[in-house]
Amino acid sequence: MPVPDETYGQTIDPLTAEPVPPSFAAPDSSAPPVYTPTPLPAAYPPQPYGQPYNPYAAVAAPRSQDNGMAIAGLVCSLVGLCSCVTVIVGVILGHIGLAKANRGEAGGRGMALAAVIIGYVVIALYVGFFGTLIILGVNGELD
Repeated sequence: MPVPDETYGQTIDPLTAEPVPPSFAAPDSSAPPVYTPTPLPAAYPPQPYGQPYNPYAAVAAPRSQDNGMAIAGLVCSLVGLCSCVTVIVGVILGHIGLAKANRGEAGGRGMALAAVIIGYVVIALYVGFFGTLIILGVNGELD
């Protein structure tokens, strides 16, 4: 059974099978649409006379201060290649610097992480070296 063209797009009442008129009035096409203007972006602050315009000056974030513990830990871990004592100090200072950087109290998270990693690698090298010396000495290979 063909459906008449005027019923397409209309809501059909399920009880009476009759088209339901729309519940809203059609917009008046004679009235022009009302547009609200969009707000303009904030203007840059005025530059003093004689200074060149720098577009990055307003958006530059303040640089966080470096973490002294991270720097000291990295130096001690690197010097620990020559002396066994400073590598332990480097690992401790590196952990303190990493904790400060993670809390946001200071910068230098990369340096603190490098201090901890280098310190543990140097400690592992010392343990391996002295362990090898002990094993070779007990077996009599160093005579």
